[in-house]
Amino acid sequence: MKLPGRITGMFRIRTDQPEVIRAQLRALSKQIPLVYFLLSTNVLALSATHFGVAPAWLTVVTPLVVLLASIARSLDWIRFSRRPFDLAEGIRRLRNLRTLATALAILMPAWAIALYQYGDIYQHTHVAFFMSVTVVGVAICLIHFPPAALSVMLVVAAAFAVQFGLEGNRIYLALAINMVLIAFIVVHTIGTYSKAFNGAVMTRIALKRQNARTRRLADGNARLALHDHLTGLANRRGFFRILENAIAGAAKAPRFAVGLIDLDGFKQANDIYGHAAGDQVLVETGRRLREMVGKQGAVARLGGDEFGILLPLDEGCDDLRTQGQKICAALAQPFALANGAARLSGSLGLSTYPASGLDAEMLFDRADYALYFAKSHRTGTAVVFSSEHEALIHRNAEIEQALRTADFETELSLEFQPIVRAGDGRVNHFEALARWDHPQLGRIAPDRFFPLAEKAGLVSELTVNLFGKALQAARLWPAEIGLSFNLSARDLVTPEVGLMLVAAINRSGITPSRIAFEITETALLRDIEEASRMIAHLHALGVKVALDDFGTGYSSLSYVHELEFDWVKVDRRFIEHITANERSQKVVKTIVDMCENLGIESIAEGVENRQQAEMLGELGCRYLQGFHFAQPMTAQGVASYLARVRGGSKRNGQAVA
Repeated sequence: MKLPGRITGMFRIRTDQPEVIRAQLRALSKQIPLVYFLLSTNVLALSATHFGVAPAWLTVVTPLVVLLASIARSLDWIRFSRRPFDLAEGIRRLRNLRTLATALAILMPAWAIALYQYGDIYQHTHVAFFMSVTVVGVAICLIHFPPAALSVMLVVAAAFAVQFGLEGNRIYLALAINMVLIAFIVVHTIGTYSKAFNGAVMTRIALKRQNARTRRLADGNARLALHDHLTGLANRRGFFRILENAIAGAAKAPRFAVGLIDLDGFKQANDIYGHAAGDQVLVETGRRLREMVGKQGAVARLGGDEFGILLPLDEGCDDLRTQGQKICAALAQPFALANGAARLSGSLGLSTYPASGLDAEMLFDRADYALYFAKSHRTGTAVVFSSEHEALIHRNAEIEQALRTADFETELSLEFQPIVRAGDGRVNHFEALARWDHPQLGRIAPDRFFPLAEKAGLVSELTVNLFGKALQAARLWPAEIGLSFNLSARDLVTPEVGLMLVAAINRSGITPSRIAFEITETALLRDIEEASRMIAHLHALGVKVALDDFGTGYSSLSYVHELEFDWVKVDRRFIEHITANERSQKVVKTIVDMCENLGIESIAEGVENRQQAEMLGELGCRYLQGFHFAQPMTAQGVASYLARVRGGSKRNGQAVA
């Protein structure tokens, strides 16, 4: 809406919003007596300072009329506040208030300007004080009703500006300009408050209606036990009841799908817009899901921002993944809230009966694994549990069992990849990369065994073992080259692990400033308060801390603002197509500029060719890491690599392995 339209709208009484009108009148019934008290007090004070100087009709008659009228109007509003009223009377009273406020906005400045013709400089100053202070005070008291507040503010401010702006006195001219500026600020504030007030009223009404529906759902202990009180959907227990009934009636519907949905970004939206808005999102999510699954399907809220669905599968319908993607697309539409719009997405994991399982527990677990797979690989999409996932589950079970019996001292090892300075290619750090070679299972990638080690409660043992080996290797490096080491989510929130890491550093004799711990956003999400304490403790020791995979989560920027990071690693997904994708270039440039402004070093990981390295250098990225410089190498290979680099094995200013 353009500015004239917005201003015109602020003078309009919203007859289409009866609840807003009632809320305005409830607030005004308390504020109007204050308006008249302020007005009559200031009028009496101004007339007293001009008594004997100005005519009696200005200093006696007018103040007396204002005082009596103020008492009468205040009593009228007090009586009004104590009795019920209908909408028509409320609208009529607001219209009268708007008219009276405009009349007072004209008459009171006219009276004050008439007094201005008499007296000395002090009395003239009192007139200016009366007009400025009174108008601001009255506007604030009337803020719940913008048509009256704006009328008073704009009319009096205009009269003040004309009267004192044309006086020819620099001080009065400055006062006039200041009054105009104050008027603009007050008008803006009134508009902002009015929008927030109306939104709060409508939100409260919506919540009251929702609460009324919720109370109706509580009419029976059995129903209460099976339903979510906020959304009216089935709860976790009710969802399993639905699944069991569907399996029991499989003769009628031999194929159906079970889906688990997790809202991506809900926590952040809840923090930004408030818990009431978060409740609105959950209710709206349930509504959208019911619409998508149809009358033959079922929807449940399992807890927090997790939902479950049962989706009948007909022979003639779209394939299951296509249906899942449609559900995700529906959840990606903006959520309209009273104070803004929230954009979220929904990740969906699906399993099918009877292919994925024959009982409710197995169907649920398979859908949960598919959901985990979706969130791990690409949030906001649908994944259908398949035979490949079944194989992964069995593989993970083997790995987890192997972890419990592994000899970490002999089976775990490290490789190191250099982090070099852009431009001259000088090595700054080596990142330690975990390797696990199992006698029967072979080499297992760290992104496979670390999550399972966390699940099994073994990750801290892995971390301490690997960190000790990393320190042992780093002792042989030149003093100017540092060590970068990754911490898991559990490591970051376990104080005992922090103490063991600090003790290992002290024993190694390595200067703490040579060590940097890399932390992912996932680790921070686990327990931000405990993570913050751990980071502060590491900083106090002199250790550096890096935020890994920056740009892939929902709230990385807030973490950079709240926590003291020394490094930010730009995720490799932005680097992969940076030479051909202008959007990737802009994203990286934005991150690099942010780091520079905050005094944080930036590292680009996943650099695989010279063109990427040169472009990142042009964009201002300080440090680079990737196969272009060197593949991960053993501790023994680090010495020969450094010898080659120092011996002059460079290509176009970039270090090469």
